[in-house]
Amino acid sequence: MKPNPDKSKGEFAKLLTAACVRRGFLEKLHSGITPVTRTGDYSDVKVIDAEGRDESPCPRRNNR
Repeated sequence: MKPNPDKSKGEFAKLLTAACVRRGFLEKLHSGITPVTRTGDYSDVKVIDAEGRDESPCPRRNNR
């Protein structure tokens, strides 16, 4: 049985498309809420845990 290069290319294209679509959805799902800053350097953004106890500076502020 001889491999068919056209069929292989088609299967690869389908897999690549499925992976890209799936990855786009997961990125959107995991991106979460983007903080809003009025100062532009995120110094006014605080991260609070689910219990409302631990307030800390936004991690993004340190990266800028």
